[in-house]
Amino acid sequence: MKYYVVADPHGYYNYMIAALREKGYFEDEGPKKLIVCGDAFDRGKEAVEMQNFLADLVAKDEAILIRGNHDDLLEEFVTHSAAYAARGLLATHHFSNGTVQTCVQLSGMDIMQMEVEPETLKEKMHETRCFRELLPAMVDYYETKRYIFVHGWIPCD
Repeated sequence: MKYYVVADPHGYYNYMIAALREKGYFEDEGPKKLIVCGDAFDRGKEAVEMQNFLADLVAKDEAILIRGNHDDLLEEFVTHSAAYAARGLLATHHFSNGTVQTCVQLSGMDIMQMEVEPETLKEKMHETRCFRELLPAMVDYYETKRYIFVHGWIPCD
């Protein structure tokens, strides 16, 4: 098994694909897995492309997704979207971190709609491949015979 590893793609799908292409990922016909060491989303403008690429790999058992802090932020924001909407999304750390823009991209809603209809946002996000397939597939770490892959921490509980 050959492993290709990326960390913190943050929704920059085309940059990630370019790096994988440069390293021969797409030409490699042998058994391989892509390890993503956290933070698949937030900041970049290609969340939908990232979501679909990773979900397709997960479905084929060709990816290992390690949970990062931005993956936690996404879940936390969607779970508590009504409370954040009541305060105004532009004033939240979720706006400055890029989580709000990830939700705009994946839900198809704009920020004003998200503030007025936070429950609709929650419903739409829970219908995405991100919430249905990617977040549930994430692990805290992945271990091979010689390496341990993490996002930057190992839970101590």
